[in-house]
Amino acid sequence: MSFTEATIARLPRVVRPFAERHHELIKFAIVGATTFIIDSGIFYTLKLTVLETKPVTAKIISGIVAVIASYVLNREWSFQNRGGRERHHEALLFF
Repeated sequence: MSFTEATIARLPRVVRPFAERHHELIKFAIVGATTFIIDSGIFYTLKLTVLETKPVTAKIISGIVAVIASYVLNREWSFQNRGGRERHHEALLFF
């Protein structure tokens, strides 16, 4: 049983059919929240330490890392069952 299936099984009976139909949306939202935390954590760490005088540079770095994490997590977890283009072509389109 996967993490998503285990989580859906714990939901109330009323919500469970909706969650089963929209499991990819739930995974996508989890990835979004995770990458928000990654972006914020890296940004504030950089801004409060080595890039204190350059907040824009800190934001660019944290944004790039978050976008890469988002792509990888969505490709390998959220939408792993979908077919798609070749990996290099899809990555180019994503970025």
